[in-house]
Amino acid sequence: MIYNPWFERQGIDAVVVPMGVREADFPAAVATLRRLTNLRGALITMPHKVTVLGLIDEVTPTARIAGACNAVLLRPDGSLLGDQFDGAGFVRGVQRKGLTLAGKRDPRQNGTITLEQIDARLQELGTAVSAIQQ
Repeated sequence: MIYNPWFERQGIDAVVVPMGVREADFPAAVATLRRLTNLRGALITMPHKVTVLGLIDEVTPTARIAGACNAVLLRPDGSLLGDQFDGAGFVRGVQRKGLTLAGKRDPRQNGTITLEQIDARLQELGTAVSAIQQ
């Protein structure tokens, strides 16, 4: 769990607690988030990243472009905002390796939701993304 040590180093009073939810129970679990008083949000994993979009109140442009959401913020008014940071993490890793992406063309073949999430971040950086259908 990478988040909890980071929270501790930053002096943030928060923890990430893994919770498993069956697909059939996921809509009810998301509805329950709105009623919890000591929760700031939730990290969403597969297979729920796409489904959650239809269960929350608002999504960021990145989540909309990606067609998936991996982070949900519970706002003070009880509304849920979804965002997506998988693509940003991928791009940051590539940039740490010294590669420049802005203005480049991406010739990958489209295949999984992860590629769509990465595409969302690449588009934000001005990278021309092309999906080649087989």
